[in-house]
This record gives sequence, structure tokens and C-alpha cells, in this order.
Amino acid sequence: TSPAPAPADDLLSGDRWSTLPAQSARPATAAAPLLTAASKLPPAKRQQLAALSGPPHPISLPDVGPALAAIRGAASRDEAVRVACDAALPACRCAVFLALKRDVLQGRDVVGGGVSREAIYNLWIPVTSASVFREAITHGTAHFGPYGTTAADGIYKAAIGAIGGDALVQPVAVAGKAVAALCADDLRYGARGRQRIEALALALGEAFERLIVSKKK
Repeated sequence: TSPAPAPADDLLSGDRWSTLPAQSARPATAAAPLLTAASKLPPAKRQQLAALSGPPHPISLPDVGPALAAIRGAASRDEAVRVACDAALPACRCAVFLALKRDVLQGRDVVGGGVSREAIYNLWIPVTSASVFREAITHGTAHFGPYGTTAADGIYKAAIGAIGGDALVQPVAVAGKAVAALCADDLRYGARGRQRIEALALALGEAFERLIVSKKK
């Protein structure tokens, strides 16, 4: 069993991390009825429709460079986190930022998946209990793959409405210590998606360290 990670109170002072307004759940996509209707067509018609649609668009991700620069130059933690979550979303269904305070990971921001910030603010995951989040924070190494089957994993999956696919829990480190996690649900684009989240988490750590140092001056 891994030991519980040490607190990071220098970064996580205060009762409420974010003052951003609650985000309304994203409306359901309009494409769903079209896909349902197409699935009821005879096979020959479905093939004809597929041919008319043409080949799939090449896999592409928006350039992450501007987002990394914006994170590193952010004036506050809220701003840095919001840019990171927005920039993570093209590579996943839902991007969530969890901050470590004492022995609990607390939800601080979310983008995508129809999940509201209000719901994420109420998400607390104990790192004293077994979970993929505990392992990532304790060892400072990313978890990639299915979520675990523990109660703590279940709390997170229920909060974000996880529907399957690989998850990436990427630690955010300050001075070599994991103080948070940038999480991508249903990660896409394979290695390119992982590299994007890793780069964003690294930039977040650099931004937090700069903000802490500037605050102490």
C-alpha cells in the first residue's frame, strides 16, 4: 500500500480555489438523431450514404503552443487552470482539474462532457484510499488506461458521467512534488493526445511555481 502524499498548503491555501461562475451542462449534440435515423436505413442505402459523405477528415489537433504560453504567463491559478482545461478538451471527452489539499483531491474546474463546475466543486477524492488518483499523486507518474474499481474511482466516474474509454490522470508537480492532477476522460488521438495533456500539466506546474514565488516576494 502506498503512503498518503504530503500536503501542499502553500499552493492550496483558502477554502475555495475558483471564483469562476458555475457552468451550465452542455446541450446534447444535434448529430444524435441523424445517426439514429441513418442506422435504420437498409444496408445498401447506408453504404451509399457513406460514399457520399467522403473519406474521414485527417486526424488533427489544434496547436497547443499558444495555450502553453498563456498558461505560463497567467496572472492567477484560476486563469492557468481554465486555459489548460480548454486546451485539453480537443483530445478528450471531458477535462477535469483536481487540486490536492492535505489528503483530499478537490475538484476545481472542468470543461466538456456536459459536467457543471458546480458538480466538480462538490467532488472530493480521498488519497488515503486506493484509486488510480492516489497512485498518480503518490508516485508522481501518470495513470493511463481504464479507471480502477475502488470506491474512490467510482466517486469520480459518477461525478463526470464517465462512459468508457481510456483515462489519463496526469500529475501536476511543483518543485518535484505532485500538488494536483489534470485528468482527461475518454482520451483520444493516442500518443499525441497523451503528449498534449502532459505538456499542459508541465506548464501548469511551472505557472504555479512562478505564482508562489511572486506571492512570497
